[in-house]
Amino acid sequence: YPNPFNLGTKIEFQSPAKSPAEIMIYNILGQKVRTLFTGLANIGKNIVTWDTKNDAGQVTPSGPYFYVLTIQGNLFSKKMILLK
Repeated sequence: YPNPFNLGTKIEFQSPAKSPAEIMIYNILGQKVRTLFTGLANIGKNIVTWDTKNDAGQVTPSGPYFYVLTIQGNLFSKKMILLK
């Protein structure tokens, strides 16, 4: 996890305090594919699962994707590879 993955992947992150967080999924062209999570992150370990669907509920094609995590004013990103 999260690389490479097929039917879904888990994105894990740590939060030192209960704070607002957002995870967005983007394709290789920089287009937003899905708003995966928006809300309050729990203290400690948080796990969010992406089922490879876009915001419209359609399964996305194979290829590289990026997730962008915004939490406590910090931005983190990581590349993921979806293989079918």
